[in-house]
Amino acid sequence: MRLLFLLLLLVIGHVGFAQTRDNEIRLLTGLHLGMDRAKIVSPGAAPFRSGPWLAGSFELGASVVHRDRWKIAASGAFAMNGYNYTRDRNSYNVVHFTQRAEIQFHWLLPMGVSGRTYVGLGSGLGLSFQGNGSVTSNESTFSATSSAQGRSALFLAPEATLLFRLGKHRLEGGLRYLRHLDRTPASFTTIRSGGATTVASTMNDHFGLVLRFHMGFMKRPPLPPVVCEVAYVERRTDLLTSLSTTWDHITLELMDNAEYDGDSISIYMNDEPVLVGYELTKRKKKITIAVPYGANTLLVVAHNEGRVPPNTASCILRRGKGREQLLFRTSKEMNAAVEIIRE
Repeated sequence: MRLLFLLLLLVIGHVGFAQTRDNEIRLLTGLHLGMDRAKIVSPGAAPFRSGPWLAGSFELGASVVHRDRWKIAASGAFAMNGYNYTRDRNSYNVVHFTQRAEIQFHWLLPMGVSGRTYVGLGSGLGLSFQGNGSVTSNESTFSATSSAQGRSALFLAPEATLLFRLGKHRLEGGLRYLRHLDRTPASFTTIRSGGATTVASTMNDHFGLVLRFHMGFMKRPPLPPVVCEVAYVERRTDLLTSLSTTWDHITLELMDNAEYDGDSISIYMNDEPVLVGYELTKRKKKITIAVPYGANTLLVVAHNEGRVPPNTASCILRRGKGREQLLFRTSKEMNAAVEIIRE
């Protein structure tokens, strides 16, 4: 548990309150609710029966979402598993408490065209920690003793969830099944009534619901771009292609095509500057651009034509799944444009 929280502090300290569109870090809090039941291993002559009872946990941690494609989270949890035993009008309940440290990984699949809801498919991998302890109850018609041995047990927790976008926050809910890989019982309960003895074992597995809230950070406002005036409005514009997307942003990777010769460009999205007076090199320049709903125009404008005309920029455009390889040829007489339609 200490190692897990140290890792969380290092990650949060590295990122601070800044986020990029490609990697978004959030604090998470979660609540798991399910049912569990014990296994009767020695029923005796007049056995108590095991019935389902409440299991749950409360978790705290941090999550990272990469390009709305996958999510990884690290969390620590305080968990409880309740067990119920009955016979006739007699009832005995016992709760077993543990601690957990867990890493979760989910693939995110967009639902519909709004880009606000995702299906998350994945699993958690972690350790349950429990200490030694026992509890004894003496009733008028029976006595019961529940005991556990200290251990650390590895578990898997496959999940299917829905992730909803709430501005900078995310709300997640779905189904989860936690199963320990070590099938040695986590605890035993012995119930004696008259001359009969019932023995039950527990694994602390459970199936149930999970609800998480991923709290986003305030983003630092971007610095206003330095305006470098270019009389591009009077130039001809060459429309290279028209693309569609359901994502709320695109990513461009820009570099000089062929020989490095001092080409400089500016990029506008719907006449708003997103990159101004940038000199292309052989090193990739990566920028992320927000895409509003409807038709949008991405415009590439040349500041010069370098030593070897025309001004040529090689670009990889990512709009969710896959990528587009583009070549922008611009000059002092012609701009290059791409139409991007967000559905």
